Amino acid sequence: MSSKTNQSELILDAAYKCVSEKGYANISLRDIAKEANVALSQLHYYFGSKKKLLQEIIKRMIGKYTIELEKQIKKSQSDKKDISNVFNFIKEALERNPELFKILFDLSSLALRSDSFKLMLSDLFDHLSGVIKECIDESSSIVDEFKDFSSSTLSRLILGSVLGVAFEYTLDANKNEDILDSLDALSVIFQ
Repeated sequence: MSSKTNQSELILDAAYKCVSEKGYANISLRDIAKEANVALSQLHYYFGSKKKLLQEIIKRMIGKYTIELEKQIKKSQSDKKDISNVFNFIKEALERNPELFKILFDLSSLALRSDSFKLMLSDLFDHLSGVIKECIDESSSIVDEFKDFSSSTLSRLILGSVLGVAFEYTLDANKNEDILDSLDALSVIFQ
């Protein structure tokens, strides 16, 4: 890995930490530079602007977590993709990496006012729905149980449900286990 890559990765790590702790609107490039222990000019050199830096964080986050989700789905005993692994993945991610969801929800707020963020979020939701749809298509019990709805419609329902649970859990100061248990309930419903 070149020193240029190392430096940009260091900056991305620091920016991820700052955004997840304080939110995009509440940080400056100076905050990120301080966290990364680099000169402010380095952020401009590698990323050009705060917006472009956030876009890189999001691209990195999307890449990492969509790959992890796809791996988790394929963990079932058979060759079929198992929808319960989607719910397990979200539950585990909420417990071990709540910062991921803070950034996702921060991005959602930004997407309301920015076409570039809206496109990134829309692409993420399309990709995640596609992964879930593949699980549904391979599950005859889900297809039979919900025969009046397309697998695409069901995948959007599932995605909206898990994101709603994730949002509620992220906001809950007490980290109420009932909220996480609702993912288990969803898993039972969609078996």
